[in-house]
Amino acid sequence: MVPCASAADATLADTLGGVGARIYDSEHARNGSAAVAIRSVTSSSTLARAVAAGDPVAARAAVTSIVFNHLHIVRLRVIHDGRVLSDVGGPFVLAPISGNLRLHGRLVGRYVLSIQDDIGYVKLAGRLAGLEVVMRSGGRQVMSNLSPAPASIPRHGTLTFGGVTYVTHTINATAFPSGHLQIYLLARRPSTPFASRTCFQIKVATLGNVGVYVSRRFVLSNSSYGSYISVTQGLTHALVFVRDGSRPLAGSVRPAPALLPDSGTVRFRSLSYGVFSFPTHAAGNRPIRITLLVR
Repeated sequence: MVPCASAADATLADTLGGVGARIYDSEHARNGSAAVAIRSVTSSSTLARAVAAGDPVAARAAVTSIVFNHLHIVRLRVIHDGRVLSDVGGPFVLAPISGNLRLHGRLVGRYVLSIQDDIGYVKLAGRLAGLEVVMRSGGRQVMSNLSPAPASIPRHGTLTFGGVTYVTHTINATAFPSGHLQIYLLARRPSTPFASRTCFQIKVATLGNVGVYVSRRFVLSNSSYGSYISVTQGLTHALVFVRDGSRPLAGSVRPAPALLPDSGTVRFRSLSYGVFSFPTHAAGNRPIRITLLVR
């Protein structure tokens, strides 16, 4: 096995950067929660009539009703004939989604919406991947969970700040309603030497730890295993399996591998995977083991 050596920092940064990018991408992909939000906007005849009439009072009433109907829209702007009729929501918002508004098939205006604000992304990146986040736009800091934040952050590299060494990865994102937003992701370099591992081992361990972070956001049970697996697989692109001893409880695919080691590598469906597993407890303090298989 060849040690990752000087590529260890970049491997860690790129692996966690990929997770951070997937968190961001999920906020403006036109599926899941975003699809529900889009339907609530484009299917509202009340909103379409207000926009078609160019009525800002009626438009604001319709927009406010949609934003506060618990569909997780954090900001919604509607435009008629190049003029903003209404804009309701928080000031620091990212990952905008835009589209057309129609009334009886006739184009009457446009909308721009977001289902995630800056602080929401910061919290998700911390809770799901253990990342510190600094957001800047045009050289101006708009959000950070480091206070104070570093004055200068390398796009990709290492940074020692406050006595802690971080590896860094940058996402080129979009602010609301448009404009460049840099999301700097900072991951603590492990305190124990890790460059002696192979690059693939670092990748497996890093994604495995994401599985651990995500598990802490769930009350694991028969009814929630599927959701846990979906979130973890979406963030890591790993296959995820839940077992009680040798008995499979849930998994990304069926049937699950007949034998799953706690670590190392395994062949499954003619492919080779790195293995990361960890013990945890389901509801009722029931011991289970979760295993991630990383390509």
